[in-house]
Amino acid sequence: MQFSHDVGRVCSRCDNIDSFFQQLVVLVTMPGTPCIYYGTEIAMDGKCGPYNRKPMPWEEIDCGKYVRPGDVTIEVYINAGEQQVPIDMPEQEVIFAHKYMNQQLLNGGALIARRNVK
Repeated sequence: MQFSHDVGRVCSRCDNIDSFFQQLVVLVTMPGTPCIYYGTEIAMDGKCGPYNRKPMPWEEIDCGKYVRPGDVTIEVYINAGEQQVPIDMPEQEVIFAHKYMNQQLLNGGALIARRNVK
C-alpha cells in the first residue's frame, strides 16, 4: 500500500512533485475505494519510523506554511454515490478525469486537478 502509516510517505519517496501527482492519479484510478493517508493532501513528508506518523501540522497550515501564493495544490474529487455532482473546473487545471463531462462528475467518477494558489 502506497499511502499508509506502514511505509514512508509518498512525497518523501518521489523525486519531484509531478511524480507525487502521478502516484495520486494511479491511486484514484485503481478499482475500489481509494485510501489517502492524512497529510497526503498537503504533500506532507516523512520517510519512516515516527516521522511518517507525525501529527497533522494544523498550526503551520493555518499560518500558511503549506500553501503560499504561487504554489500548486492538488484537488481530488470522488463521486461514490450521487447521480452527478457539479464541479466548476477550468479544463487546463484537470490532470485526470474519469466520468467527468460538461462540468459534472458522474457516479463512480474521479477528478484530479492542479490549481495555482492565488
